[in-house]
Order: sequence, then C-alpha cells, then structure tokens
Amino acid sequence: MKSLGVEVGDKVELLELFRNLGYEDDEIFEDVTINHPLTRISFDYGIVKYGEDCYGMIVCVKDVCDENVEKLVGMCKLVGARYGVLTDFNEICVVRVEGFKHEFVDEIPQSYALKMELGLLDVCAIAIDYDEFEKVDDVDFVVENSNVVYSDVENEEAIIFSPNGKLLDWLRRKGIRFKVLDEERLRKIVSKYFLNLNEQI
Repeated sequence: MKSLGVEVGDKVELLELFRNLGYEDDEIFEDVTINHPLTRISFDYGIVKYGEDCYGMIVCVKDVCDENVEKLVGMCKLVGARYGVLTDFNEICVVRVEGFKHEFVDEIPQSYALKMELGLLDVCAIAIDYDEFEKVDDVDFVVENSNVVYSDVENEEAIIFSPNGKLLDWLRRKGIRFKVLDEERLRKIVSKYFLNLNEQI
C-alpha cells in the first residue's frame, strides 16, 4: 500500500482538493449507493458519472489499510471506476484499476486526464512554456505521441497538437506543467502556424 503523504483535514478540504484538480461541483456526487446485481455498494463520493451507475473515480472515507484498499478495488471494478481514492483525512491512497489489474499511483488524476481515459474528452492541443519544456528529456517521445510540435516564439511556448493520452500521462508523471488550449487560442495558433508555413513555401 502506498500513501501520497497528503493531509486534507476534513470533507471540505477534500472537496476543495478535487475542485483544484478541475472537477466541477456537478461532477462530484456525495453519498452514493448502488444496487448492483452482485451486491449493494456504498461510497462517499462518485466523481464524473459517465453512465448509469458508472463513475470514473470513487472516494471512500475510511481507515487506510490493506483490507479497505481491497474493498475499494472491488468496488471500482463493479462500477467501472478507473481510479479509487481511500482516505482517513490524514493519509490518501490512490489506486488505478484496469481490467483485473490495479496499481498504486502517486497522484489523483486531474479532471481532463480522467475524462480522456474514459473517452469523454479529446485534447486538441496543449502549451508548455519554454522553461518547463527544458525538463523534457525525450523530445522524440513527444514527437512520436503527437501530430505536430510547434514553437510559438511570441508567447515563448511549445505547442503540441493532438497529444495522445500516453504523452499527457508521461508529462504529468515527469511533473511538467502544461495547459490545455481553449478553442479561441487554438484558432489563433493554427492561423499563425499555417501563415508561417505559407511564408516558407
């Protein structure tokens, strides 16, 4: 069992933690009970509901111990949750569940990352400022897992078009900060990119 070593204090701070990770209030469901064909399931929070009785992540406020981790993993499998969070407010344990396997992970996924894993969100482009991009130790990996990498000199950012989930997860694990571009910013960058291409021809 692996703890993040983070204290949240109480439910208010726990909810604030999820909001800071990009989850909206209407994506956080409290005191969830599901009458599954195999058993009755109850957990404190369901995060990102993506189908009837299906949640992307579930949260249980209980003692952090091996027995409760096993119960958490079992509930994740029954409700199709990709992540499970177990906390007693002094410790936080996070597991990622895929099929019959599970593993302990170092952080709670941000909203966009979870939605991408669930197939609910496509990320068109991300921006990484030059200082952050210096932390990238394998540029080939970035190129292989995206369509185009463009240097926006004016804003001092590397723009990565169509990054796949593997790349986004790799950046997160490396601690490299990036931002997902909104439609307006993306349109401006695409226009500038093609303008530069035309000038080179």
